[in-house]
Amino acid sequence: MKKKKKDQVADSSEFPSNDNDWGLSPSPDVDVGLHSDSDSDEQETRRLEEALAEKARKKAERKAAKTMLWESIMAVRQEQPTPPIAPLSLKLKLPAKRPQDGSNSEKNSPEPSSKRSKLNDVGGLRDDWKAGLHNYHKHTSSTTSLASSIDLGITDVELEDVEFGVEEDTKALEVQRNAKSHEGKGKTASKDVVSVGLQVADVDAIAAEERDTGKPALPPKRRTFTKHDLPMKLTSDHLVWNNCLQPELIEWCGTREGQFSLSNDLKFREIIKLLWDKHLGSLPHVHDTYKIGSTVYQCRDHPAILSFAQQQVRNYRSKMGQTGLDVVEAKMRTFTTVEERKDYAERMILRDAFIFETPGATASFRSESQGTFRGELVLRTFAFHLTWALSSGSSHGNPAGALALAVVSVHRALTAWLPGYDSIKAVKETSRAEKNAAKKAIEQTETLAKVKKVKGIAKNTSDSFGEELASAVRSWYHHTSQLKEKKWDQICMASEVFLVDIARAGAGPALKDALKTSKGPRVEGSQSLASADDDDDALVLSD
Repeated sequence: MKKKKKDQVADSSEFPSNDNDWGLSPSPDVDVGLHSDSDSDEQETRRLEEALAEKARKKAERKAAKTMLWESIMAVRQEQPTPPIAPLSLKLKLPAKRPQDGSNSEKNSPEPSSKRSKLNDVGGLRDDWKAGLHNYHKHTSSTTSLASSIDLGITDVELEDVEFGVEEDTKALEVQRNAKSHEGKGKTASKDVVSVGLQVADVDAIAAEERDTGKPALPPKRRTFTKHDLPMKLTSDHLVWNNCLQPELIEWCGTREGQFSLSNDLKFREIIKLLWDKHLGSLPHVHDTYKIGSTVYQCRDHPAILSFAQQQVRNYRSKMGQTGLDVVEAKMRTFTTVEERKDYAERMILRDAFIFETPGATASFRSESQGTFRGELVLRTFAFHLTWALSSGSSHGNPAGALALAVVSVHRALTAWLPGYDSIKAVKETSRAEKNAAKKAIEQTETLAKVKKVKGIAKNTSDSFGEELASAVRSWYHHTSQLKEKKWDQICMASEVFLVDIARAGAGPALKDALKTSKGPRVEGSQSLASADDDDDALVLSD
């Protein structure tokens, strides 16, 4: 019986492997299951039973503690979680503004809006801050002030789901600021790209204006410079501009492709500075710098120099267009009837016959035509450019752009004469008559101040010599830029014959020299060039 019980104890998984695990001190005299003394067996058995009882008691205590912890957790899980406080979704109805005309305030109340009221821009209070102070209550900024809002009578309130206390990043602030205009009206910024440029301003004059008027100074109006604004005082300096600087500038412009965009040419500013330093900047009495307010600038960077030079180039281009009209009109005067003029204009425009000195007459028109770009109308118009180019002290290349501009000017004039009369002049005369009639009608009913506001004749019309012809000039430049040096010599020599026939208005200094040395055109020069060999390259012309 005792041996069986010892076997059960040895086989139990709950028993420790040695006596130290029970908390008992080892005894070399005790050998469980092997000692033969009955008292020792009973004592050992009693000791084992006590150890088992102590072990069971501790196990029960641990189990009870775990059970209590599990029951407490289950009790917490069985309770319903408290739902989070959701933001209210109501609409804020602001009190209506006070009626200023004594009408009913309900009719003047604004429509309810779900948008938040935007804060004012930096720079002062809004224009309606007094009305807002009188009527508006303090806006609620969080859910804690909702009760006070309800007590004040604001029952229909909507608070948007806004995260308070979060700092906005730099990009978000920049977008918000750029979306508002300078007037603080919250207008969105334009999507168009606005070019920003630096402009010279007199800070002292702006400060004086603000002191006198008590208001912020308005931006200065765009000023049109004249020759009197140039940084030079002597009359001889203006002669140097007219006889040296301007001819060389126009000679350079005649070599460019974009004749209607010369002011925007990247090299235009560079060439005008170089020409200023060459002709005027080296004079001892011309200062190297100038002063605007308290800022000192280089004299060659003076805004009047660039502005006046651009005006001169525009005038030159307009005179080239007018020269084409004058040349064609002089040719039309040689005919007596309208039909003859119509027939001549049609024959010259057909297959661009006006550019040839001797146009072909049969089907093989291009092979029979001779003297490319030496047609009389083109040469007479191109002579206007030579009145400036011949006075230039240096050459910047062949005037391919000026020759293309002359071709387009003649083509425009011939097109205007297709009805048998100058249709461009007819439009101008009609506009002038309408303007005079409008002035007379206003004089009878209105004051003189309103009469002065009547606009004059429009300078730019659909038939003007303007940017609408820029593509045609570029197309002809593709041909003129391919001409050889021998051809350029022939064209220039043939065109010089017609210098004395150019109108003096807007012409260059070379015209005066031509009038002094010659009393009339040198016809023999034109005849000698007509018999010269024409070795033009292949030229593709329009039908």
